[in-house]
Amino acid sequence: MDILKGKRYDIMNVLWEEGRPLSAFEINDIAPELKMPTVRRCLELLLKENLIQVAGTSMNGKAVSYTHLRAHE
Repeated sequence: MDILKGKRYDIMNVLWEEGRPLSAFEINDIAPELKMPTVRRCLELLLKENLIQVAGTSMNGKAVSYTHLRAHE
């Protein structure tokens, strides 16, 4: 995927490897070297690029989980 570079690629790798929807907090727990502001900003960019989608929200509506749209090549 030519469009993915840097931290966005790292976040997509976490989503691909886990194979399930993850929240920003879960991504940060799995890859603590990715700081929370970076994770949130990259998720916003990945959503705009249509590479991920919102998979659901928590019961309180505060945590959003994301899943990838394209298979890892």
